[in-house]
Order: sequence, then structure tokens, then C-alpha cells
Amino acid sequence: MYTEQDLMKYEYFYNVLEKDKLEYVLDPLTKLINKGHLLPFIDSLIKDNVPFTLGVIDLDNFKFIVDNYGHAISDEIICNIAYELERFIGDNGIVGRFGGDEFIFIYFDLEDYDEIHTMLAQLYVAVLRKSIKVSKLSIYVTGTTGCAVYPKNASTTKDLFELADKTLFRGKMKGRNCYIIYVEEKHKDLKIQPILANDIFRIILGIKDKFLTKTFLTIDKINLVSEYLYNSLNIPNLIYIDTLGNIYSTELKANVGKFIKRIDLDEFNLFEAENKEDLKRILELYDVLVTQNVESILITDINYREKFMGYIAFADTKNKIWTPNEKTALFFLAELLTHE
Repeated sequence: MYTEQDLMKYEYFYNVLEKDKLEYVLDPLTKLINKGHLLPFIDSLIKDNVPFTLGVIDLDNFKFIVDNYGHAISDEIICNIAYELERFIGDNGIVGRFGGDEFIFIYFDLEDYDEIHTMLAQLYVAVLRKSIKVSKLSIYVTGTTGCAVYPKNASTTKDLFELADKTLFRGKMKGRNCYIIYVEEKHKDLKIQPILANDIFRIILGIKDKFLTKTFLTIDKINLVSEYLYNSLNIPNLIYIDTLGNIYSTELKANVGKFIKRIDLDEFNLFEAENKEDLKRILELYDVLVTQNVESILITDINYREKFMGYIAFADTKNKIWTPNEKTALFFLAELLTHE
């Protein structure tokens, strides 16, 4: 939580706190700077020609967390992230809550791309890719970040936010759980459109388009779908297990082992593991997955009229909560495989 002492060193907040109480400056939930004072503060920095990096952070798939765990736990997660963000930025800048699950940070004295990249890499290790323990639950949370620099990239608050939003949008289109730093040569023509990266209707049409290419073998089609799902949902690896137990990894484009036992699926015809401990529930497959650096997996079987035809799985090299869209995409792919 920011104190008056933390903020009074900035001329803008000094003037505000001469008239108003601290509580009017802070977001009531997180005790970060609220939206109403973030924008004027940025205006004041630009007016005084103070260089800084602006970062816009959006937590990934947060509606899924709210829908599955409720608002009380979601609020605890928001507060945890807020605390860790403030601690990470420290005296190097200011952090605010822009609303909902979106945060803003201002980081001073960083203008060089490589320096910003290093800072963001550290931020993701410390704050934005981790399991948060809440009410005896361990919930894995990630975020997507877009950054732009004043005065290097823009000369007004409005223009700077537009560039940060562009790069945030680019990060979401790449599958989320990443950070993008604005580079004019790469991003100047990028237009912000409705986010379609996780639109399940579009994803299913894309899977169908890739898979129904008539000139490819099944493995070739799975490889094509894997590339598409990496770009759409940021899923790095598809694993296909045929009826003989051969395990095929699209990441390596090779058979990586053998698995001949049946997997105990749940009532929804799924096996899902969010971390390595969960993976140990399928010990015979665990050893193979660990050699592929897999930490989380979503598996369903391929069945046609009660005839078992193998398994298809999404796999990731980091802890992950599997979303309804990802499960829908997996089921649709399994259905396509029944016709091969």
C-alpha cells in the first residue's frame, strides 16, 4: 500500500495530497494508485519531460477464475498481484490499478529496448507467472503486458497509451502470457481490433480448415493444427497416442515413447493436470512427459462408436489452468480424428 511518504516525492501527488486525503488517491481494493489519478500523473510527467516506460498489464483469462472460484478469491488474487507488482517496481516507479484485472506501471530511467526486456523478464518470473495460494487453493495466474516509452515512442499521454494498447493487443493475439515492447518498425501499422485469439468459433473453424486438408497424412494434419493452436491459444505441443501406444510429440515432430495402459478419465472424458504433481497420477506416462519438459497437460480419448482409437492431448512446459475454450478445441480435434 502506498503511503503519503511514498507519494509526496512526486510534485503531482504532493499538490494533490495537500488538498485531499490519501484514500481518494488509492484504489479501494488494492491500495495502488487509482485510475482517476494515474492519467493526470502521467500528464504531469510528460509536461516536465520526465522519461519513463509505460506498461499495461492484463491478467489472462481472469473471467475464468472469477466464474470458477468466485469474487472473494478473485479479489485476493488481484490484491496479491498488486502487492507483488508494487514491491517489484519499488522506488523505480509507480503502479496503479486501471480497473478490473488491468494494471498500469510507470518505470523511470528505462528507455533502451534490451533494458526494458530484461526488466520484464524479471517481472514475469517474480510476479506474472506463478501459482498463488488462496484459501487452500493454488491458482496459476499469468498476464499479458504491452509497453511503450516516453518520449522515444510518443509525446502525449493519449498516444503513449495507444501504443501500449497496440502491443498489449499483439501479446493477446500471440496467445497471451507474454510481454511486447513497442517497436515502430514492427508495430506502427498494427491496428487494434476485437480480440479473436480466444474466440472458440473462430478457433474451431481454423482447426477444421487445417485438419481437413485432403493431401496430408494424419500426423501431418496434427502438425498443421499444432502450429495453428500455438498461434491461436499459445499451446506449444500436441501429443497424439495411437492404438499401439506410440506417443507422438508435435514439438519434436517425432515418436517420443510408448504408453499402452488406459488413462482414467473423469466424468467429462478428460484428464487434466495443471502441474507436475498432477502429472504423477499417470505415472507410466509421467516419465515420458518429464523428458519433454511437460508440466501441464489436457487429455481426452478418441472414440468412435465405442471403439477406442487412442488419445489426443494439449501439453505445456509451464503450470497452466486449462480453460473451457481449450477443452472445447481439444474435444473438436478428437472428433475430427475419429473420421481418419
